[in-house]
Amino acid sequence: MKRLLIVIDYQNDFVSGSLGFNDAIILEDYLVELIKKYHLNKDDVIFTYDSHQDNYLDTQEGKNLPVTHCIENSEGWQLCDTEALCPCHKERYGTFRCGAGVL
Repeated sequence: MKRLLIVIDYQNDFVSGSLGFNDAIILEDYLVELIKKYHLNKDDVIFTYDSHQDNYLDTQEGKNLPVTHCIENSEGWQLCDTEALCPCHKERYGTFRCGAGVL
């Protein structure tokens, strides 16, 4: 049976950026090894992106969490350590599947 691993919002701003924290950095080695296992088993890996526009602070979420983060196409929006997590990385809006093309 094929399995699916979903890596949710492992982006620079949540790891080492405006909303980052040390425990998120510690996860990287574990995630890399887990992703390798899924690929060896020919299972799917999907990554999601938290995505905001330049007007984030004017949005409902921005008023409740007034910390600019994950502004689309910014460094903070990028997947953290893309090459280590997924060397086949292809971007498109909020989600991509590693090894199987863009969703």
